Amino acid sequence: MSTRLTIETTATSLPWPAPAAQPPTVTLTSQCAPLTPADPPGSACGFQVLVLDGQHLGDDQAVVFDEYFTIPDQQGWVTTYTPMYDDIAGALGRYQLARYCLVVASFGLDPNMYPSSRAQKALVGFGAGPGLNAWLQDCDPGSEIGNLDVWTQAGAYVMVGFGESGFGDAVEKLALPYQGTAPLSTDVFFYVTA
Repeated sequence: MSTRLTIETTATSLPWPAPAAQPPTVTLTSQCAPLTPADPPGSACGFQVLVLDGQHLGDDQAVVFDEYFTIPDQQGWVTTYTPMYDDIAGALGRYQLARYCLVVASFGLDPNMYPSSRAQKALVGFGAGPGLNAWLQDCDPGSEIGNLDVWTQAGAYVMVGFGESGFGDAVEKLALPYQGTAPLSTDVFFYVTA
């Protein structure tokens, strides 16, 4: 038996003032509707972070954590994006066990909003690796575009991995077009063995 997880998001530049958030669409075949946190996103830029219980992927108890993490809806994000990542890392602490699956999907993300060292450590604990490294090599962490009409450049990151995994064991997708729009879609199949 298999369970399919589908994540769809878009790397797109955001103007200032920022438009309404366009969070990712995350679906799990064991659920009737897309997985959406109870509270809407606080701004147009951030992540949807889910934790799935690997022992319940095929039933309605799969989702144990589902929340949006966003930066403040204000121009000039250089000093505000790192706390978002630290909040994500703090929320994941109790789930870093082999039975839990982490799903991270960005929306409205600027490529230069690279994860804080605390968030990097948490993501690597769930198997992140080459995608994070490619992101770091391609960005200028904390650097804004310098155009008052543009809030963020176009970037997207998606990761799916289990706790206590090794570096690079997760499924990662990265799109850093900087300008324009680039869709990012990921399908992951979980196979349950008896």
